[in-house]
Order: sequence, then structure tokens, then C-alpha cells
Amino acid sequence: MPLYEAHESNSDVDEVSVLPQLNTDAAKDAFAIKFDKLNLSETDVPSDSPPSSPINASHDCAEEPQSPKTALPEDPFESAASKVLFEAIDKLQSCNARRYMNNIPQLVIVGGQSVGKSSLLQSLTGIPFAVGSTLCTRFATRIVSRRSEPGSQTVIRISISPPEFAVPGIELADPEVYKRFDEIHGSITSDDFANIIDMVSETYLGIRPGSGNIHKNFAAEVLKIEISGPTRAYFSILDIPGVFENSERVKKSEASGVKNMVAEYMRQEDNIVICVADANTDLANQAICEIARDRATSDRLVGVFTKCDRVENTDAVVHTVVSAPKGGQFSKHGWFVVRNKKGLDDDVVDFDLVSEEDQLFSSKAWDEIPSSRKGTTALKKYLGHILSERIRSAFPSIIRQAQLLQRDAVRELTSLGSERKTVSEQRSFLATIARNYEAKATEALMQPWCITSPESRVRSIVKATNESFGAKMRAYGHTYCFDNNMESFDDMIRKLQNEMYPDESVDLTESIERPEVLMPADDEFSEVLSTEDLFDKIAEEVATFSSATLPGMVHPDIIPQLYRLQTQKWRQIAEEHVRNISDAITTATCHLIQSVCPRGNDASILNAEISEIISKMHRQTLSRTLEALHDYCDGNQSQLLQTADPTFLERLQKLQKVRLINAFNRGSVLFREATAARASSLQAACELFAQCHPSAAANTSNDVHDTLKVYYESSLELFVGHVTNTIVEKFLNDKNGSLCGFSFDYIFKLDDSTITKLGQESKAVVEQRESLRVRIQTLELAEETAREAWAKAASLS
Repeated sequence: MPLYEAHESNSDVDEVSVLPQLNTDAAKDAFAIKFDKLNLSETDVPSDSPPSSPINASHDCAEEPQSPKTALPEDPFESAASKVLFEAIDKLQSCNARRYMNNIPQLVIVGGQSVGKSSLLQSLTGIPFAVGSTLCTRFATRIVSRRSEPGSQTVIRISISPPEFAVPGIELADPEVYKRFDEIHGSITSDDFANIIDMVSETYLGIRPGSGNIHKNFAAEVLKIEISGPTRAYFSILDIPGVFENSERVKKSEASGVKNMVAEYMRQEDNIVICVADANTDLANQAICEIARDRATSDRLVGVFTKCDRVENTDAVVHTVVSAPKGGQFSKHGWFVVRNKKGLDDDVVDFDLVSEEDQLFSSKAWDEIPSSRKGTTALKKYLGHILSERIRSAFPSIIRQAQLLQRDAVRELTSLGSERKTVSEQRSFLATIARNYEAKATEALMQPWCITSPESRVRSIVKATNESFGAKMRAYGHTYCFDNNMESFDDMIRKLQNEMYPDESVDLTESIERPEVLMPADDEFSEVLSTEDLFDKIAEEVATFSSATLPGMVHPDIIPQLYRLQTQKWRQIAEEHVRNISDAITTATCHLIQSVCPRGNDASILNAEISEIISKMHRQTLSRTLEALHDYCDGNQSQLLQTADPTFLERLQKLQKVRLINAFNRGSVLFREATAARASSLQAACELFAQCHPSAAANTSNDVHDTLKVYYESSLELFVGHVTNTIVEKFLNDKNGSLCGFSFDYIFKLDDSTITKLGQESKAVVEQRESLRVRIQTLELAEETAREAWAKAASLS
């Protein structure tokens, strides 16, 4: 029986204009513009509305008609132009364009478990779907019907298409397996169809019914059934698994997956959703209606009441159908009532569903419902009209979306960079990264102001760290505090000058002020013994060494011994400094690597590999640097005390002069007091001598202190300078180090196997690249198909 039966017009039939006629000139003008796939403009694609037509091209065009004068066309796809567009939509679906595009119109039938959906599909398509089976719909099924040439044979082709989108909770089948399924039949009985469904389920989609982890009850793939014959009509509909609650025979993840699948099909903005409801059950208790209301707009919903022959009280159903065109909130397209074919109907000879529906709905109980809303024939006619209008209005946006999605996919593919299949391509890729890293590292060392990230400005960080190291060495580098209470020699000379020549007094505030460096008190090296402790230690050492010398003599090993004691922190502080520099370099290199090889996609693995290479270089360089530092510190502790400082003697003499002048000052006071007391000149002179030379031990301690202090200060600056200017700089500029080691030369010297390991693309990126190519090819085909169909439809109008 043809899909569209002849239907008599009557006063109850809704008014709708005939199929819109494409404006040929407008369509040709739209396609006369040459377009660039990657550079879009407003003129690149047709307008959102189809060429001039008596019917509004918006999605609301299929609302319940208001005028009763004109009936719906018997077959909205009767015109050649409509057939071209229908075939183009089918081609778009066949090439899996719906996986990337959401504006390809289709009819989608949804319903709860056991609401009569399969029976309704059988009536709409002529396919012998199993009726009454529990959970029989385990995967989506697309039925495409088309009319062939008169006298041709009916052909039924059955194949499996990939999923239109990912469905969480539902295991995917192996495409290499299901793509092999492709059968052609001349006719199919209900038994044949049941056998085909079982074979597809088990052999090609891997369905294994049950509730355990090893079982699989549903598939995301789509079974496609194409029927062509001389008595068929153009029609397409997608059946998806029904929503069910509390089924113990499936896994919970699959139950959730089915709901997600149904919800996603409803969400897609160009899907017309046929919501099937059991007329015997209150709509409020049917979950599918709530899901549809939440996921689809009312202009995309068509309601169908099934099992109307079993309704005891028709008032609620009639009220819902009649009130829908007057402002029903569920669907702008309203509701239909149909009678399902039951199992017992197969036993009736010459059973005719149309006649049974006419007989049922002609009774008084259904009188209030217009004939255009009663029966499968009216429903098919209305659905065909909606599908036709949706298809016609969708083509401009299909072309535009195909272009935009192509552009995005090309950009994403470009962002992956060139393919790296050969060693040469991989080496070139790595060499480019190495050159960029070299340039960034050079800037970090020589031109830190050119670096955006503060953490990567190595030279600035090293300078600040060196200054902190110098300050710490001067504040806490010594074990004992020196005697710093004495005035400086220059200050003392100025004071004496003021006393002797008051008329030529000098401002003492002009003396050089040394800036005080504040160091953290909780530093691990901040503990320094007092000056008194130092003089006690000097006295102890003098007493120990004096046993091998004449009284009043300074043993030559005293000062080296005290010097080693006074500088014993240097190694630890310097090592801490080098490690601080090391940490700063590690942080900087991480930022530099990120700038030339950012994480993300394939680069995440490469970033980690390069980071490990540079980290290894860094560890080796740090080891060499610390070894050099330790050697220098050991030498500083063990070598003879020597200096080439030309100011050494001058500074030592100044200290001695200051000490002598202080002694004279104290002696002068005592001398005047002795003279005033009429002491002898000899007694006064002895008091003066006692201040200048209190004892041999005291003089020796003072001489040792002063010599140690001057030499320590001189050595300290040399030590700080050597650490910062030699050891740290060698660390920074080591050709095999973390900043300079990862270079073009390094890449050039690597063997092919290492290059391949570093430079090859990851499996994920290879798959992503191939996926993008397939997407681009699919979208190109979709755009070409849509453009050609739109232009051909225009020429046929």
C-alpha cells in the first residue's frame, strides 16, 4: 500500500498552501557567487529563507492550519524539486554528516515501553516491526522510503551506519565488523525481519542480553532500511529505543545511556519529534512526555495517542487533541489519534487498518476531533508535510554550517602542525623547537627585558640572588663577630684634626656611611658568636701555640687556624646559593619550554620529553658546579694565607694606628691625673706605657685579631666574587647545561631512533588528525551535496 493514500477532502480538513515553488532566478543568483571555503562572507551562502514561496520558511510553518478551505497535499514530495532535496538529505545522512551537523531535518519517533510505537511504525512504513515484544528496540533504526520508476521492482536495502553522536553508557560496536553488513531483499516477511534483527544484534553489533558486566543490551549504531518501489512514497523516519523504568534485565549504565540517547535526539534543533503516548494512561504519568517537554521546543513536537480502540473514557484524549490548536502548551503541532494493529488482527482475512480506523473514529465519542487529526493516513500526510517544509527551509543553514564547521576543522588540523612520518620531518620539527628555545634562553640571560614571564628572566633573578648571597655572607658568613666598635681610622683623624685645629674643623657627618643590610633573623646561618668569644678563642689559641715559641712571638699557624674556623660556614652558604640559582633556572626553563612547546594534544608528551632531557642536563651541570665549588672551598680552607690586595697593609696599619691612638688617649688622661697628683715623671710614663702595651698576650691577641679581620674581609670579597662571577656564570653558560644545552647542535647529533622517539606524533594525535580529515571530507561532501541539490531544485521550480 502506498504511503500516501487518496483522502477525500471535507470541511474538517485544514487549509495549507501547496508545496512552495523555488524561485529559479533568486537561487541561481545565490549560486553565481564564487566562494572560498575558508574565507566566508555574508554572500557566501544562501539566505536563511528559501527562495520566494507562498509558504513561510520558518520552522513554525507547519503549525495547525487555520483555514479549512485547502487540504494538505497528498504527497508533499511529489514535485521534482522536493524529490531532489529529499535525496540530498538522505545522502547527507548516509555520509554521516549528522555526526558533525545538527541542522539536518529528520523525523524521530520516541515513546515509552509498550506504548505501541512499533505498531505505529509498522503502519507508517510498512516494515513488519515486532509488535508486543519487551524491549525489542535495542538500537536506532532509520527507514527511508522512496518511489521508483513505474514497473520497477521493490528493493529493500539494509545496512548499518555509525552513531550520530557518542552515547555514554552504551558500548560501541566494531566498525570493521558492522560495516560489512549490507543486504538487499525484494521483500521481507515478519519472520525474515525478526531474523535480520537477531543477526544484526548478535553478529554485527555484539548485543548480548543480560544485566551482568559482560552483557550488552543496546547499541549506539543505526540500522538503516531503504525501501524503493513504484507504489512507495518519499518518507523518512528514525526510530530510537523506548524509554523504560526499573528494568532489571539491563545494566544501570545502559538504562541511563538510553535516556541520554533519547534526550540527545530530542535536543537536536532540526529533529521533528513524534512523541507516542498510550491513550489509556494519563500523560502526567508518561515519562517520555516530560523528557520531550524539557528537551524539545513545542514547534518540534508532534503528539500521537495510540491504542485508541482500547480507551474506555475518551473525554480526556478528545479534550487534549481538540484544545491543542487553541493554545496547547505541549506541542504547536497538536495531537493525533490512531488505532494500533494488534496481534489478533493478523488472523482477520483482508484486514484493512484504514477501514478499521475510519470505523472507530466515526463513532460519536470522537466527533469533536477533526478528521485531519484522526487515523494513520492523516498522521502520515501531516508528517510528510512537516518534513518537506523543514527540508526546504534547512538548506541555506546546512550550507552555512558546513562551511563554518569546515573552517573550524581546518584550523584545528592546522594547529596540529605538519605531519611527522619520516625521520627527516621529525628532526626538522625538533630542530625548530630547539632553535626557538636557544633564542629564548639567550634573551633570558642577555636581554631579560625581552622576556614576558618574570619567572623566565634568568639574568634579573640571578643578579638579585647574587646580591642576597653577598649580603648574607657579610652578615652571617663569620663564626665570630670582629671588634667593630673602634672608630674608623679616617673618622679618628678628622676628630683629632678638629681638636688640634678648631678653626679648620671638618664636618664629621661627611664620613662614609655603610648601608645596613637587613637579613632575616631566623636564617639557619644567623647564629654568630660574640666578639668576646672571638678574643677568648684567640687567647686560647695563642696560649696553645706559645708553648712552641718565645714569649711575645706570634706562631705563624695561629691565623690560618682561626681563619679556617672563621670561614667554616662559607661552603654551606655558597652551596645554598648555587642551589637557589639552580631552582631559579629550573623554574625558568619550565617556562621557556612551555613557550616553545606548550602542553596540549601531542605537545604534552613532547613537552615532558624535552623537560626530562633538559632536567638531565641540569642535574649533570649542577653536579659539576657543586664539585667546582667544593674544590674551591676546600682550597680556601687548606691553602697558605696569601693576598695580592695592595690595600692589605694599609688597612692593617690603620687598625693598628686606631688602636694606638685610643691607647694614647686613655694614657694621656692617666698621665695628666698622675702629674696633678705630683707623681713622678717615671710613674706617669709607666701609666702611659701600660695603656699602649698592657701585656704581651693582650698585644698578641690584638695583633692576631686585626690581621685576621683585614685578611678575612679581603678574602670574603674575593670568595663572593669568585662564586658569583665564576662558578655561577659557568653554571649559567655551560654549553651542556639546561639553558644552553638543548640546541640545534644537540638535535643534529641525536641518532635516528632517538629522533623518532622524540619527534613522532602520538597515537592520539594521529587519530585526531585522521578524524579531522574525515570530518573535513564529510563536511565538504555535505556542502557540495547541499549546494548542488539547492541549485538543481531551483532550476526545476
